[in-house]
Amino acid sequence: MFIENPYEIASEKPSPSIDDLHIHSDFVKSLENSVRIVPIEPNISNLYIGNFYGLLQYLSIPSKLHYVITRLNGLRSSLEYDGSFLDIKIVGQETLEKIRQYV
Repeated sequence: MFIENPYEIASEKPSPSIDDLHIHSDFVKSLENSVRIVPIEPNISNLYIGNFYGLLQYLSIPSKLHYVITRLNGLRSSLEYDGSFLDIKIVGQETLEKIRQYV
């Protein structure tokens, strides 16, 4: 395929997705009413240092919510969890549906 203007594709704005959640920090802040706080025991948090997704799995959180909950807790990656915060913010499936409608 020949492109007359090589900048044409690069200038197109991609459609937003759930991965763009970090851009919508104001929206994340507005979800505070639907957030539940789950306390984590220090010995459990120490087991999952560097593995926030593992902690969420231990808490029986569905994997499709892991990314959203990771971002909601101020982490950009599962690897960033250092075990220092013992209260985890959790959102439910209904909140995820709200986010999907927004983005």
